[in-house]
Amino acid sequence: MSSFPGFEKPEESAPKKEEEPIEAPSPSKQVPPPEMKPAQPSPALNPLLSQPKHSPAEVGEEATELPPYVFPDASLLQSVQEDPAKAQEREEEARRNMEIINETLSAFSAGARAVSYKIGPSVTRFDVQVDPNVQVNSLYKYETDISVHLAGLPTRYVPIIPGKTTSGFEVGNRKREMVSFKEVFEALPKGPEHNLCFPFGKSIDGNVVSGDLSACRHMLVAGTTGSGKSVFMHGILLSLLMRNRPEDLKLILVDPKSVEFVAYEDLPNLLCPIITQPSQAKVALDKLAKLMDKRFALFSKAHCRDIRSYNDYYAAQHHKKRVPYIVVVVDEYADLAMQCKEIEGPIQRLGQKARAAGIHLIIATQRPDANTISGTIKSNLPTTVCLMVKDSTASMVCLKQKGGEQLLDHGDMLVDCSSLGKELVRCQGCFVDEHTDLAAVPDFIRSQLPPSYDPEFLDLEEAPLVDSSPTIEAPSTAELRAMGDEEKYQQIKSIIMTQESTSISSIQRNFGVGFPRAGRIVARLQKEGIIAAQSDANGSSKGLKVLVRVDPNPGGVDNGSTPGSRSSASTSYSEE
Repeated sequence: MSSFPGFEKPEESAPKKEEEPIEAPSPSKQVPPPEMKPAQPSPALNPLLSQPKHSPAEVGEEATELPPYVFPDASLLQSVQEDPAKAQEREEEARRNMEIINETLSAFSAGARAVSYKIGPSVTRFDVQVDPNVQVNSLYKYETDISVHLAGLPTRYVPIIPGKTTSGFEVGNRKREMVSFKEVFEALPKGPEHNLCFPFGKSIDGNVVSGDLSACRHMLVAGTTGSGKSVFMHGILLSLLMRNRPEDLKLILVDPKSVEFVAYEDLPNLLCPIITQPSQAKVALDKLAKLMDKRFALFSKAHCRDIRSYNDYYAAQHHKKRVPYIVVVVDEYADLAMQCKEIEGPIQRLGQKARAAGIHLIIATQRPDANTISGTIKSNLPTTVCLMVKDSTASMVCLKQKGGEQLLDHGDMLVDCSSLGKELVRCQGCFVDEHTDLAAVPDFIRSQLPPSYDPEFLDLEEAPLVDSSPTIEAPSTAELRAMGDEEKYQQIKSIIMTQESTSISSIQRNFGVGFPRAGRIVARLQKEGIIAAQSDANGSSKGLKVLVRVDPNPGGVDNGSTPGSRSSASTSYSEE
């Protein structure tokens, strides 16, 4: 049969041979598979393996036996009893104010009405239900009108109330409830893990609002005179003192007024005596920054992330001395920064890194303006307590929104803390009695242990800047007058060539010459290339840069050559 075009007949394949059966090898002949060993990383590829591990003997100090210590308890604090008559007056006042608020909103056809109220220690919140076709933010404009109809009571509108579907108007109470420090202290969380807890105060709902320095990190406290700023800081300090041993908590108190922290003198918790001078505060903060670096090196050797993991795990397991927490409280920061502008540097550095090292900052000021509380400083103080401030500008610096100017005095505050939520929390700060609470607790601690200052923080005098380079003394005015013009110029030039910069005014002051002569000297020095033709930056206070500088011979001038001449001193040329 002929095949179709394009198709060829396949060739016949050769007959297949019968395949021989494969015998399974006997068990005795089986070869065991090679043993698989895990690959070992090369030390050269992993730098961590090439570094020697630190033994516990090389990390930290050995723990010693602590002296006996009794914690101050709440029995030392003053109790405050609420008068039932005042509570009844606040209830009647709230009902009247609610009627006035509804009448005002109805008169303006605001599309909202107060449906309930909650009486707090210092303010009453009226819950406002807004009609579906009305914007919530439109009620801001009625704050002033409602305050006028309420006979001038401070009124603040809150568009969002966490946990509620209503907005609110916060109106100050004429009869306020006192919140005692004892009440809020007893409500703080218990346990060694809450040793850094402190009270903010009592909220409108009647709950105690507290914070933890471990979560708050660093804090800014702002408030005018009479706002309760100092009392609030006393509440923080007493809470920390009553919940920590002196070996576990150290304080650095900066008191420019010299009277605010006098109750804490000679406490065993103080790292150094109370600081009153701005220069001493700068030195103390610089030393604290160095201590922070030492602590990070210690934690790195112990393979710990922060102070709590080191104290609770490494120090406990290896019988090492615990690292104390350090709380720095700076009062009147605005005045301090005006007198010592360099203090912003260490505060910024500590604010960025010090939390993990167990160092926390509490900065207080009466004038929270942008000049003293810069954006960098504010960003490193994440927790803000704003008491009554002067105006809305100060409130914007503290809270990035208005409202601080509408607060009441004596402890009424707005708290911006991430651990409390995204919205601001309004609460009434606790009252610390100056003659009972503030005296009993420090006296009880002082009666048990003497002061124990850190030797590194006892010398807080700023070291003077010493110029190690040899200089040539300027001749007196009488000597200059006796010289000729050329000799006088060479003498002035030799001294200028040992400096970094000069100017016409500095030549006038240092050499007693008039303005025209000083101008001619500067012009000749520029022509000879000794000084720059113009300053490095416009408006620079340093003057003109010296381009040719000399290193005068400490032993004097040899061979009778002119002082400062290029033959008598080694010359260096500054590169532009």
